[in-house]
Amino acid sequence: MLSENISRDDIQTMKILIIKTGQCETFHFSDSAEVISLGDVLRSTVLLHLFKNDQIYWICSPQAAGLIEGISGITVATDNSEFAGKHFDLIINLERHHSLDGFQYADWVGFNGHQFKTSEEVKNLNSWLYDMQRQNKNWSEKLFLLLGKSWNGENYLLPEKYSIKTDGQRIGLNWKVGVKWPSKSWPFESWTMLSKKLENFGEYSWQEGFFDLDEYIRWLNSCDLIVTHDSLGLHLALALQKKIVALFGSTSSSEIHGSDKAVFLNKKNDSEFACVPCYKAACDQKNHCVEKISVDEVFQAITKLRERHE
Repeated sequence: MLSENISRDDIQTMKILIIKTGQCETFHFSDSAEVISLGDVLRSTVLLHLFKNDQIYWICSPQAAGLIEGISGITVATDNSEFAGKHFDLIINLERHHSLDGFQYADWVGFNGHQFKTSEEVKNLNSWLYDMQRQNKNWSEKLFLLLGKSWNGENYLLPEKYSIKTDGQRIGLNWKVGVKWPSKSWPFESWTMLSKKLENFGEYSWQEGFFDLDEYIRWLNSCDLIVTHDSLGLHLALALQKKIVALFGSTSSSEIHGSDKAVFLNKKNDSEFACVPCYKAACDQKNHCVEKISVDEVFQAITKLRERHE
């Protein structure tokens, strides 16, 4: 995992700095820093499984800090100056616009100025991403490969206060999408129709915690099954080990590791939607792919999941 400059055998406990603020989406070809991607921060926590016995420091944005603070053994900062004077054995920089200038370190992977480095060598980012795409690698696999490791199904981590709940049979309707990806949105009319079908099926709840991350996570955790877009809610539901029905449109389900309790619905095999996934913020086609996912499809997925895991 480390270069020849430093050997793991020489160090009992390593000091590792992870830079992931959510200001960029690490593994997207096009980059935008306008909106913080909380989902990107959460799914980067899968790396922590590789460093269970090490001292981990994490530079995060204030908006995303609640996803990291409280994970055992992690020291979180929202500003570079808070780690001034520390020497790190390894820096994992997952932010394109975050410079390593001013940090003291023995080795690094990820971004450093205009360079992109894996555990093996400095590479062209787009070439590496195309290679990962050809190999159909999901996000977690890419992160592990960045460090020269193989992903074996490890899940995301959350602060310890969000203990996993398995009681109750409530279905959560996680209907809202962020401002960055309006093209992910299933029509609200469809959500309303689904709620009508659920009235005779069991208890359900509309999304809560729009302006409070802690309230939002606790609402998700109060549900047994989550219906969601490809969003932060999906990643949180995976971390909380919920049953999941996820609706995909402009983005690809192959980037998400899923679970045996998750059903992913999309139109990628429909000849009418050769554009799927387009990764566009707004749909420019006559028919929007995600709108073609029917209420009946979603309801059937819910009933099958319930039957399979009762």
